[in-house]
Parts: sequence; C-alpha cells; structure tokens
Amino acid sequence: MKKAVSDIRAIGFGVLAFAIWVGSDTCMKLAGEAALPPHQVVFFMGIFGALMIASYAIMRGEVKNLWPQKPHKQASRAMLTVACMLLNAVALKHLPLTLFYVTVFTMPMMIAVLAAVFLKEHLTTGKMLAVIVGFMGVVVAVNPLQSFGSGEWIGFLAAFGSACSGAANIVWLRRMTQSESAMSIPFLTAVVEAIVCGAFLLWHLEPMSAKTLAVLFAMALLTVGGNVGCVLALKYTTATNFAQFHYTQIITGALLGYLIWSDVPPLHLYIGASIIIASGLYIANHARKAALPIH
Repeated sequence: MKKAVSDIRAIGFGVLAFAIWVGSDTCMKLAGEAALPPHQVVFFMGIFGALMIASYAIMRGEVKNLWPQKPHKQASRAMLTVACMLLNAVALKHLPLTLFYVTVFTMPMMIAVLAAVFLKEHLTTGKMLAVIVGFMGVVVAVNPLQSFGSGEWIGFLAAFGSACSGAANIVWLRRMTQSESAMSIPFLTAVVEAIVCGAFLLWHLEPMSAKTLAVLFAMALLTVGGNVGCVLALKYTTATNFAQFHYTQIITGALLGYLIWSDVPPLHLYIGASIIIASGLYIANHARKAALPIH
C-alpha cells in the first residue's frame, strides 16, 4: 500500500513538473515572438531564477548551500545550460511546440551514447538499435521530403543542438551530483546565465513592454516551479523512472499549441513521436533493470 502511494505521488509530481516546464517553454516562445533576442530572454530567466532561489535559501536559512564545492567546474558545466537555453529560445521561435518536443526527445538516445563514450557505461546491441530507431523516428516526424521554410530548418537545427548540449550537460552532471547540493547547481546555473547573456545586452537590448516583462517573469517562475516538482518526484522514484515522464510533454505541448496558436500536428508527427517515445522508454527500462541489485 505504501509503495502504491509513493508511485502515485511520483507519477503526479513527475507529470506536473514536465507540464509546468511546458508552460515555461510556452512563455519563452511568446517572448521570442515579441521580437526579443535569445540572449535577452535567457538573461531574464537567469536573473529572475537566481533571485527566486536566493530568496528561498534566505527564508530557509540555507544560504551556505548556494555556493558550490567546485565553482570552476560547475561554472564550466553551466555554460552547456546557457547554450541549451539559447538554442531553445531560437528553436521555439521557429517551431510549433509539438515539433520542438519531438526533436528534443532524442536526448535520451544521445545520453546513452555519450555515457558509453565518457562514463564507460555499457552500450548493448539492443540499446544501440533503440538509438538508431529513435533517430529514424525523428526523420518520420520531421518528414524532410516536405517543403519547409528556412525558419523551420533553423528551428530544427537549434532544437537538435539543444538536445546535444542538454545530453552532454546531464552526462557531466552525473559526475557532480555527489559533491554538490541540490540548491547550488540551479543557482550557479542561473547566475552564469545572467552574467553571460547580460554581457550580450551591452551589445543589443530590445525595449520591452510591461506585458513582455510579465511573460519573462512567468517563464522564470514556471522554470523554478518545474524544478521543485522534479525534486519532489525524485523523493519517491529514481531518476530513470522520472525521465520517462518527459514524454508527457508532447500531450501538454500539443494542447497549448492548439489553444494559443491553433496548431494541428500532422499524422506523420504522431507516428514519428510514437517511434521516438518507444525507443526512449526501451532505453530507460533497460537502464532501470541494469540498476537493480542482483540477488
């Protein structure tokens, strides 16, 4: 009974976390459509996020947990997140939410390959085939034979680059979670986002309306909220199980895309998404079984 309750909580918090992150991506897309350059969008995500996390730490009396044990390595890793967020801002400006998520769903496959190369994790024949099938699913979903505008191709390339940098970030992060507090990682990442993208503001700063500023604040708030949901979900399940909830974003993204932009995804996108999700779930399930203790 106790395990069943924990499983329900894990599913609830996991689905909620990824749904909230879809809300954050939606705000990022709206900010991009308001003609804000990517660095300006990510700057406000960083500065608002850092202030929210710092305020929470002050209220909890945990300010000392904000500073990482290895600041130089953490700052270097955070640059991958900056790259990922900048590419997300570009991709979301040019792609519907559903196409964006289908492309970034390749991340579990990239993680499997990078973990095998850099962390010496065993890449079985089954996992390798799942990676290949997953990328075939992207081809089906994107349907490259269809005529696309240059903006859409820019969006696809940016989304794929985001998935690459995000995968590298997660693989690198696996080496750091043992020595760093859960609060220091997102805090320093937000600070680096604000510093790096703030420097670009000296070169190009677009004027903003109060409405756009409110969208940026909501984006940062939803990002932090998703992080909280992630932490709560991980109290009741493993990281491998939590990652499987990632695929619920295609549903939330399709719903918000329809309600806000009247986007109706074509049939081939759903077919490709199904192939990608099946491949990703196979990889996640294989990793879960490998992590189980041998009796």
